[in-house]
Amino acid sequence: MNITVGTLILGTRPFNVRRAVISRREHLWEIEVETESEEFDGERWEPRLYHQGLLASAFENVGLEGKRTSWIATNDKEYPHPEGGYMCVFGHHDVRSCIVTFGNQSGGHLELKWSGKCDVFWDDEFSEDIPFDCTCMAIVID
Repeated sequence: MNITVGTLILGTRPFNVRRAVISRREHLWEIEVETESEEFDGERWEPRLYHQGLLASAFENVGLEGKRTSWIATNDKEYPHPEGGYMCVFGHHDVRSCIVTFGNQSGGHLELKWSGKCDVFWDDEFSEDIPFDCTCMAIVID
């Protein structure tokens, strides 16, 4: 039995977050959010939201608690990170118009809030620019 650690809402569909991890790899932070599988219209959906490299210096090397980063698109010249963020539902697609906020840290867990837009390319309702909102408690591996 999985323990729900939060919720990811993709368009109008809520998904229980079953695992969320924030880890540090040298000068980069990585985020991995996995959801429980749900069936819609005869198809299994199991969204995965992740970022493979948030530049640690963007958070002044003082930890993530209380920090925030945002971006419109990864190809903007102001984008501060060397890697992109992605949502995988039926394929891996860049996320955009994102706000990532790190809340309180307690007992090896950190509150994570991540909202933005992504592409799903499923049907008319779930095609492009689908809003998502994720709120969860993530395990921190530093």
